[in-house]
Amino acid sequence: YDVTKQRLQCAPLDDRERAPALMARILREEGVRGLYRGALVTLVTYVPFSGIYFATYETFKRALLGYEHALPGGHAAAAEGSSSLVRVDEAQARERESRRAAACFVSAIGAGAIGAATTQPIDVIKTRIQVGREGMERSKHVPSMTATLVETYKAHGYRVFFRGTLARVLGTAPGCGVSMMLFEAAMPRLAFLGGGKTRRSTVAY
Repeated sequence: YDVTKQRLQCAPLDDRERAPALMARILREEGVRGLYRGALVTLVTYVPFSGIYFATYETFKRALLGYEHALPGGHAAAAEGSSSLVRVDEAQARERESRRAAACFVSAIGAGAIGAATTQPIDVIKTRIQVGREGMERSKHVPSMTATLVETYKAHGYRVFFRGTLARVLGTAPGCGVSMMLFEAAMPRLAFLGGGKTRRSTVAY
C-alpha cells in the first residue's frame, strides 16, 4: 500500500484515479513486483528509524520521569519497590498519571521528530524508487538504491535528500506521540489483567 500511497500523493491534482484503480493498473502494467517496488529500501529506512526512535524515546522519558517512574506501570512500579508506601487519594493518583501521560507524549513526539529527520535522506531515495523516474515515468526495471542515490545527487545536489524533512516530521511525530501515550497507559492495565494481581491504590511520592 505504501507504493500506492506515494504515487497518489505525487500524481497531478487533476488526476482522479483512486487507490483501487491505481493498484489494479500497477498489477496490470508492472505485475505483483510493482506493489513491492522499493521493499528493500523501505526496510533500510524504517529499521534505523525504529532503533533511533525507541532509544531516543526511552532516553527522553527517563529524563522527564526518572528511571523508576519510566518503567511500565509508572508510579505503581516504583511503589512496589519502596518500603515507605503512602496512600494517596484518587485526585492525586490521576494527577500523577496525567503527568506521566504528558511526559510519554512529549518524549514520543521528540523521538519521532529526531527519527524522521535522521532517516529523511533514505526516505527520499525510497520515494523516488517507488514513484519512478522524475515522478511518473516508470519501467519494470527497478533501479538499485546506489544507482538512485548517485543519479539523484548528480541531478539535484545533496540538498534534495533533505527536501520534505519538515513535512515528514510533522506527519510522523504527532502519530508517535498519540500511539505511545495510549500504549503506556494500557500497559499497566494489561499487566494487571494478565497477572491476576490485585491492583494497588498506593503510589510512592
